[in-house]
Amino acid sequence: MKVLSNLVLNVADGEEFLRVDALSSPPPYLDRLHLTGKLEKIPHWFCSLHSLTIMFLTNSGLEEDLLPHIEALPSLRSLGLSNASVRKELCFNKGFVKLLYLLLLNFTLLNKITIEKGAMPILEFLGIGSCLTLETMPQGIEHLTKLQGYRFDNVSEMFRESIKEGGVDHARILLVDERCKKYTNKSKTDFTDEMWAVRKFTRREDIASSSFGVESHVN
Repeated sequence: MKVLSNLVLNVADGEEFLRVDALSSPPPYLDRLHLTGKLEKIPHWFCSLHSLTIMFLTNSGLEEDLLPHIEALPSLRSLGLSNASVRKELCFNKGFVKLLYLLLLNFTLLNKITIEKGAMPILEFLGIGSCLTLETMPQGIEHLTKLQGYRFDNVSEMFRESIKEGGVDHARILLVDERCKKYTNKSKTDFTDEMWAVRKFTRREDIASSSFGVESHVN
């Protein structure tokens, strides 16, 4: 257990809870974690995953705010959350200093995402898919000065209207597009292993993985 680097746990029945809190402490060298299934609460050991580079949570249905528990993880580079919360708002207040790739998928109640200045300072790719209650693009996306690409897929009509000419977010989407333009010719070979793990994750969630990469896209 001490040398475990990759941990994948799934529930057989979607109504069951993952009993991960019974784990008194995480493997010290855990590099990748993928949990699929309901979580009654956020495992107390999440904040101790100092070696973790990739985290995917699927169908967790958390009522508690996850982000404060993982924002200080020093090695986290890729974060994928699919139906991971029943909260109406996600706020990235600070931290995530090494995060490069962020995917937010299948949130059924989420209507607002806020990114405070200083959070996710080197984020390169942001993907949002099937969050049909999300009304606008993330507030504070302009703070992501290292962003190289994004994809907003299967979003609400209100979201799409907000970024059209005359919409409340039109100026910000133009700013983000301009920032991403200089990376549009970047080769796929420039991506790290984490990006391919993200692509694999999106395939499992029925998002077109071939579309994820350095690009700017809204659908």
